[in-house]
Order: sequence, then structure tokens, then C-alpha cells
Amino acid sequence: MFTKNSYIKDGHYYMKVLETLGDLVFVSWSWSRENALRKDDQGLIPSERTSIVYTQKELTALGHRTCTAEEAGMPAERWRPENGDSKYYFIDSAGNVESSVWDSFSSGHAFRLHVGNVYKTKEEAESALKKMKEGME
Repeated sequence: MFTKNSYIKDGHYYMKVLETLGDLVFVSWSWSRENALRKDDQGLIPSERTSIVYTQKELTALGHRTCTAEEAGMPAERWRPENGDSKYYFIDSAGNVESSVWDSFSSGHAFRLHVGNVYKTKEEAESALKKMKEGME
């Protein structure tokens, strides 16, 4: 079954399921791993552009299968906290790993999420901090 936001492997090419409606599956343009994140003249990457509509049966009959984002050359989906999660971790402006309780109404929390500075574990935040420091050397 092909579901919204899943990735499809078609031989050496990949597509993303943008939406489903009953048995219809709206898929993106196809891409190879090498051009997965290459933007077109409108600033869109292939997975953001609607290409064609298939039925579930057609995709299966064509031999298409689901695959991971990583296999398709796309970055893995980032973890997103929900209200009530006990805590998340982030890197503060002084370069320290800190924690906070998620509040989706907080503009500071939303900004951290937007810039990719929200981590599920302290270890993930520490690993990201280490990579940042290595990049500065």
C-alpha cells in the first residue's frame, strides 16, 4: 500500500507520494539519488513537484515498491516533539546542550524546530554539537 509521504522505488529512480485519494496515488517527479536535492528553475526539488496520478494497482503492477527516505537520497524525517513530551534537547547560543519541555505556542521553540535545533535525546544534541565544532576547525 502506497501512503502519503512514502517513497517509491522505480528501478533506478524514486518518487514521493504527495497525496492519496481513495485508490488514487499522486506522485512527484522521479529522481535519481544524485539529483534528489537539486532545485529546478522554480526552486523546487523533484519530490515537491506533482507529476502523475496512478492507482494503487497500477503502481503494484509496474513493480514499484516502497523504500526509505535514505534509500531515495532524501534526508530522514526529523523528529518533532508534541505538546506534553517531557523534554527535548537543543544547543544554546553559548554552545551548551540544554533541555526544555515542548510548547508548540512558544515562538522560541518553533524557531529551534525550524532551524533544526531540536533533538530527541541529549546524545543526539551532543553529536550535532561535536559536528558543528569540527566544521569550525
